Amino acid sequence: MSSDKDFKLKDSDSEKRGKSRGMLEFASLLIVFVICGALLIYLNGGNSDWRSIFNSIKKKLMNTNSTSISSIQIEPSGKAVYLPYKSGMVCVNANGIKYYSLQGKEEWRDERSLGNPLVRTTDKYLIVGDSISKVIYLFNGKNLLWEKNIDGEIVSISVNEKGFSGVIYKGSNTKLVVEVFDVRGAKRMSRYYSSNYAVDLQISPDNKYVAIGEMDVNGLKVSAGVGIIPIGTEQYSSFFEEGSVFANLNYIGKNLILVLDDKVLNVKSDGSKILIKELPKGQVTSVDTGSGKYVILIEKTNKFLSAANSLKILNTSGKQIGSYEISGMAVNIDSYRDIVVVNSGDKVIFLNSSGGEISRFNPKKEVREVELFYDGNHAAVMYSDRIDIINVY
Repeated sequence: MSSDKDFKLKDSDSEKRGKSRGMLEFASLLIVFVICGALLIYLNGGNSDWRSIFNSIKKKLMNTNSTSISSIQIEPSGKAVYLPYKSGMVCVNANGIKYYSLQGKEEWRDERSLGNPLVRTTDKYLIVGDSISKVIYLFNGKNLLWEKNIDGEIVSISVNEKGFSGVIYKGSNTKLVVEVFDVRGAKRMSRYYSSNYAVDLQISPDNKYVAIGEMDVNGLKVSAGVGIIPIGTEQYSSFFEEGSVFANLNYIGKNLILVLDDKVLNVKSDGSKILIKELPKGQVTSVDTGSGKYVILIEKTNKFLSAANSLKILNTSGKQIGSYEISGMAVNIDSYRDIVVVNSGDKVIFLNSSGGEISRFNPKKEVREVELFYDGNHAAVMYSDRIDIINVY
């Protein structure tokens, strides 16, 4: 004890000088963080969230890259669908359902025959439709909530955050049928199509409306649009754009965003519309919606002797709040909360909602697809033979 105390007394001056240097270094680093933070906010137009700003600063100062934490081997036989679900990833193929943790370990499975599975997930619910056996299943975790036999070949399925589910299938006497079920499996509405084609459906977050992406091929020109039905009623309102092609349909909060090949529209429940943005025809290659707040577009850009894309982030009023120039072509994009991920095949780039780069992952071979997990901190990087689970930050 005394020797320790004597050592400290003996070196008290140098200790003080060391503390002073340490405080100066800390103060200098803090000033750099503040300046970088202010600069990033200024460059990003004041729209960044603080966690994304902090991680952007961290990347600039420490040169951090995303790292792989585990891998899942892709099953070689049969068609399989891999999607983030809960805090991990689900695999659905002809033999049933498997669930993997972030550590790449199988945690549970549900063995059932699924000839041609269609799959959708939220962070809470998993819906699986088999277009061959004509059955749909709704799960919460590994618990099967209900299953339904459908009177035709399943074309499309959907589920929202509250467990309301929708299905489009081919009817016997009509072209297509749309049905909606609540979280207990009770049917809440049906609509029959004898002329137009239903190609997609989304259920509003408050369970009040179902929006159906439709194509009208009966005229001289193909028309694309959306039909809106208050669930539990016979009411129907619609909007169509002649000469357009349907691209994407999604709810951003209470706003229904319809993306055609040349327009982004905010469609109200009565079928009226607000033009968010006019798109350069044939130049938009990918569309996504993020965090209930954003529309994300990938546009082709012309650069000398090279292919390139530009990512643009819009709010529901059409104002551009962020952008990012991609060297090369974007293979796919995904978003969750305030994170956007861009896969260009040879690199994976994570951005905040203002287009500021958070981090990147440099794969050793070509990436087919990237999906963000529902925790907002991890992503699945999919190759032809395996899936790497990586950190975003």
